[in-house]
Amino acid sequence: SWDNILSWCNKNIRSEINNMNLKHGILLCMKHILEQQALVCADAFEIVKGAIRYHSLWCLGETTCPPSCVSVALECWYQARRNNFEIDETLSLESACLASIRISLQIMKSNEDEGASYLCTVTSTILVNIW
Repeated sequence: SWDNILSWCNKNIRSEINNMNLKHGILLCMKHILEQQALVCADAFEIVKGAIRYHSLWCLGETTCPPSCVSVALECWYQARRNNFEIDETLSLESACLASIRISLQIMKSNEDEGASYLCTVTSTILVNIW
């Protein structure tokens, strides 16, 4: 069931393993499931909400995850919003996107792009779609 898949995703993305390729793949899985609106119920969404928020906010400001993970997490947040699910009552998706752009610009200024320019593209697209 989708609940089982999302539970597996949540368990493995929160693991101590620092494999960002694995975490990126798990976020892509979450995004795909969220895009299937009819398949996701509120209970299933609650399973992964914290993980999406955590990665959308650059691991809560620690910037320990790559921009590719942040990009997919923000896309998950956007999809959740389209499905009428709320990620964070205190922080808006718009604020998370704008913060990501600021951090991306800092990364690009240090000549370490590593996906920061793509993240800017993703966040800009999200902002255009919600404004």
